[in-house]
Amino acid sequence: MQPFVSRNISFVEHLARDIVDGLSEETNKKWIKPRYLYDAIGSSLFERICDQPEYYPFRTETGILKRFGQRIFDFLNDDVTVIELGSGNSAKTRILLSTLLEKQKHIFYLPIDVSQEILLKTTQNLNREFTRLETFGIAADYSEGIREACKISAKNATVPERKFVLFLGSTIGNFEYQDAIEFLISLRENMQTGDFLLLGFDLEKDVKLLEDAYNDRLGFTAAFNLNLLSRINRELGGEFSQSNFRHLAFYNTEHHRIEMNLISKTTHEVYVNRLRKSFSFFKNERIHTENSYKFTLEKMKHIVEHSGFRIAENFLDHENLYCVGLMVASN
Repeated sequence: MQPFVSRNISFVEHLARDIVDGLSEETNKKWIKPRYLYDAIGSSLFERICDQPEYYPFRTETGILKRFGQRIFDFLNDDVTVIELGSGNSAKTRILLSTLLEKQKHIFYLPIDVSQEILLKTTQNLNREFTRLETFGIAADYSEGIREACKISAKNATVPERKFVLFLGSTIGNFEYQDAIEFLISLRENMQTGDFLLLGFDLEKDVKLLEDAYNDRLGFTAAFNLNLLSRINRELGGEFSQSNFRHLAFYNTEHHRIEMNLISKTTHEVYVNRLRKSFSFFKNERIHTENSYKFTLEKMKHIVEHSGFRIAENFLDHENLYCVGLMVASN
């Protein structure tokens, strides 16, 4: 198998369509999808965010995987193919792969990510680091990526049929609640009964701790968010100036979510050459860029059990900040 595959998706065309839709909305209802945060520059900035002391989710989830990795794989009776949605640089996944290699002689790992650059780099690094690992990267969104992973598994007799799917980083929190259920249902449709899903959930906690995590002192989260504007400039010929916007992230207590926005500092217009269209912004107008929902264990259980899975076991850190749940595809 080749170490990397591109699905030849025109992300630029998707970006163009979504920018027209999102920035044409009325005042304070403008939006940009969070998937566009993760180009090569955005992915690199996110790695820096994960290193910041304020950003507890990365180190807390990492600690859980280190502490409970062996216990997680005790549930396995057969060899598995590891599939990861939104793999990034696979930093946390290395912990799981190392642990699984103590139990399984050879691993097929299929990381799925929208950033072809980070995926190719990660694939090459992993194949060098692990001699009993075969990594096959899939550049695609989640839905197409999981279908492609299933095709690879089905047509290669040496790839274990049993799937172990990773969806870490509390990325499930970027979905609206009903959308999260519908996404997991679609994921379940590509899995067989008895397949596993390891799912990261960020839990509700002190508001200051939450808001600090999305407003780090060195400004990497702000740069990550503002890079959306630079991406429009690079890929669509936009004329955005980052200096005309600022980053704003806050916890919405009513909806139990962090809301991330870009705020216009002045009233102005921005022309996007490829779209042949201008967009108007008033002073203090916001562009919504991401939600990150925070969960209770009860809410998490509701989402999972209404999606065709059952909880095998939940793994939490000592402070109950975060949960990694091991789910099993049920009948």
